[in-house]
Formats: sequence, C-alpha cells, structure tokens
Amino acid sequence: MGVAQSIEGIVFDKETGEKLPFANVILFEDSVQIGGMTTSMEGEYFFHIAPGTYDVEAVYVGYLLGKINEVVVTEGTTKADIEMEIDEKGVNLSDIEISNLNIKLIRKDETLPRIKQGVIKGKVFDEKTKEELPFADVILLQNGNQVVVTMSDFSGRYMFYGLKPGKYDVEVVYVGYPNSKITGILVEDNTIPLDISMQEGEGKHFLDIQVIEVNIPFFRWEKAATTGATWKAHEIKRFPGF
Repeated sequence: MGVAQSIEGIVFDKETGEKLPFANVILFEDSVQIGGMTTSMEGEYFFHIAPGTYDVEAVYVGYLLGKINEVVVTEGTTKADIEMEIDEKGVNLSDIEISNLNIKLIRKDETLPRIKQGVIKGKVFDEKTKEELPFADVILLQNGNQVVVTMSDFSGRYMFYGLKPGKYDVEVVYVGYPNSKITGILVEDNTIPLDISMQEGEGKHFLDIQVIEVNIPFFRWEKAATTGATWKAHEIKRFPGF
C-alpha cells in the first residue's frame, strides 16, 4: 500500500507567481537522489512514493536553487509547492570565451518557436458512489498503440504530461469493473481535465476458467469413535496434484 502516497506541487516564480514549465525537480531521501522529472506546461510535478521523509529540489535556468526539506509523507497526497527566486547575479560573462560563433539574427517582430506540449489529468471514480478508485491502471493510447501507462494515486488521480499535439484515447482498467475507455481526445498546447467514471460489474480481470472432466476414484474410509472419516497417507497421495 506504500505506493499509494505521493508528493505533488507547482514550481513558480516567488515574485510574480508565474508557473515555471520544464523545471527540473529532484527527489531525495537521506541525501540520496531517488527520482527526478520535468514540470509540465503548468509547472506541475508529482512523485508516487512510499511513506517517509523527503527533500525536494527544483532547478531552473536564471533562478536560485529552490528546495523544501523534510517533507513528511504518511498517506494520500502531500502538497509541496516550490517557490523560485531570480538569481540577481546572473551569469558572469567575463568567464565565458567566445570564438567563431555564427549567430542568426532575429528581427524584432519574430519570436522563437516553442515546443507545444499538452497535459491530460483527472481522477478515476465509481459512477454510483462517486468514491475515488486508487491503483487503477490508466492507459494512454494513440492510433490503437499504447503510449504510456500510469496508476491512479490514493485519491484516484492520474496525469499524463509532455504530450505532443494529436488525438489520444484513455482506457482505465480496474479489478471488478468493466474497462472504461474515452476516445478521440484532442490534445494541443493545453491541459485537458478528464475525470473517468467506472461502473461496477463483472469486470475483465477475472481468469477464464475451463472445467475439465476428471474421474476421481472413491476412497476407503474407516469409522472412528468420533464423527468423520480417516484417510491414510498413501490414499491422500492418490489425489490429483499430489
């Protein structure tokens, strides 16, 4: 059950409150790095982890190191937003040697192209009771091919980030429920909220059982002083599978 816990938050500029995309977020336990990821276009990050105490660091170009120490995780989701301060010192150009650089000039009315990335996020829940469903397998598909698989956290939430523009399908698999699938999700340079309801039923996780006719010989039993029967060791060994 330890994997149900998570740390999540937003990396943002302390002065303006602006969210910082593509920041590097690093997770430490006992000063040892155990995970790392890049924030989404909305500056979001998250780690699925076991209970414990962690340090979280964020690195972003032009900013001082952002760090939160001793984040205690017990159960559910622990919020840890990281504020970043601009490095006033900046880069010391005197330490940089430039030689033979051909730099393409950019007109004032031109802007640099930005990589478009999208996010799909939401929660998985029981349609009747509205109860969140943790540990559901959430599968992202494109053109019928599996792109990535994630698992809903203790609060039933999931997220896919850094998605290229295009059409996607999302399928959810959960024990005791028929699979739920949403198709034709158009992803561009945006965040798409997508909560997925599950209808409790027979489900698809049960094993297909084939009954084979088996002839089992009768066993001799001896009456005893108490109600019941006695099987000897050599007779028990005649059972199929012994």
